[in-house]
Amino acid sequence: MKKTNLLFIVLFTTISLHAQDVWLKDYSTVSLRWSGTAGVDAISEIDKMPTVGMINFHPAPLFDGENDQLKIAYNADVTNELTFFSVFLTDVTDETAIWTSNSNRNISLTTQQVAGPGGLMNYNRGQNIPVVNSIVQKWEDDIQPSGEAYLMLGGETDDLPPFKGLMPEYLIFERALETDERLQIESYLAIKYGITLSFFDYKNSQNHTVWSALNNAHYYNRVAGVGRDDDFKLYQKQSHSTADNTNLVTIGIGKISPTNATNVSTLNDGSFLMWGDDNQSLTFTTIQNDDNVAYDILHRQWLMDITGNTTKETPTEVRLNTQHLDYPEGTYPWLIIDRSGTGNFNSDDLDYYQMSSQISPEGYAFFDNIQWDTDGSGKDAFTFARGPKPEDVPTIDFAVYPNPANEDFNVSITLDEPDDVTATIFDAQGKQVATQFAENNTRFLFNFNRIIAAGVYEIFIKTSDARGVKKLIVIE
Repeated sequence: MKKTNLLFIVLFTTISLHAQDVWLKDYSTVSLRWSGTAGVDAISEIDKMPTVGMINFHPAPLFDGENDQLKIAYNADVTNELTFFSVFLTDVTDETAIWTSNSNRNISLTTQQVAGPGGLMNYNRGQNIPVVNSIVQKWEDDIQPSGEAYLMLGGETDDLPPFKGLMPEYLIFERALETDERLQIESYLAIKYGITLSFFDYKNSQNHTVWSALNNAHYYNRVAGVGRDDDFKLYQKQSHSTADNTNLVTIGIGKISPTNATNVSTLNDGSFLMWGDDNQSLTFTTIQNDDNVAYDILHRQWLMDITGNTTKETPTEVRLNTQHLDYPEGTYPWLIIDRSGTGNFNSDDLDYYQMSSQISPEGYAFFDNIQWDTDGSGKDAFTFARGPKPEDVPTIDFAVYPNPANEDFNVSITLDEPDDVTATIFDAQGKQVATQFAENNTRFLFNFNRIIAAGVYEIFIKTSDARGVKKLIVIE
């Protein structure tokens, strides 16, 4: 039976990362090279080498739109089925050449068209936001491979000027990937680069949904997430949505760092925190909490969806860009979490979190040691508010002995009034490694036995209105 020429174009999509033929990622700020697979690298003459930009805390080659280019020694003639994936960001409205091929196959991608066995086809690439572009192409006949075939990324053609913008990742598979495979890779790339898939589920390497387009339809705006998937080599430790230029909300495990690679906190394989917003306005309305304290709460809300048995034990930092919100003099940012996950923000379900420090010169407010899904429901809703000045939290003095410790150690606490107490231990990367809780007393003795390895830790003590912290050293 005669085959039919096919050309598929899918925006905001990706694939399963097994047996790929070309996978260029993790652009080096030192060597100005992608890491390559299967001996494939992208090379360039020194005066045509892209510099470095950044997308969602990842370095990426920045093409100048003049003569920058990267050449890949790859022959597209060797097969009659190919799937391409590329992530790119450009603010240029005119058509430019993203990648082209010097082969007997008619294949290329510009900022406005795709060339393939079906001819030229137009597509909508988005405007000044990162996109994931996947192309599946099939040819009717085998051909004789050309002798010096290659792919050129960012280089000009006879008709088009060179690409200007960022291109952080590029993949080629020598087969036509199935829909589920493409969606898995789309999800990998979308999570890594803070890209919102257009009403598609986000899938992990096991084809399990970590963010549902249907179940979370009310919050399918500016979707972003952190997560670890070892089969995909995905380890996204901090993220913000790149669907606009506000960077309004950034969330990272442990502490947010300048780059994803410099974040030293850890996350277990299979753990995901995914969030999106309801696209409401960035204006406020007044509510009162149980203590009759008035807060102006933001109309826009976010939904946090949690995957993984240990994810809720992971402390995170939430960063709010206050430059895009109106905070009159005398008001301060607060984080409010609706633990029911319904988004109703009923007073019985709300936790209020004050800033961990003053607003930074860049306009950022930080909220530290935020844990999600503390009730085990699988979801939290959250938003931000204008509230009174955070009060100084009373401190708790307590004893840790022995310190340094070997295997066993004790935490002794004495309070003036009966209260509930939680003792939590965090390692040097900010990961929670142990916790104990006791109710309604003035004297507490917690014993921790053979639960942590040698290293430096912090012990946090929390009551209803006070906090305490001390360093613990565990030796061999």
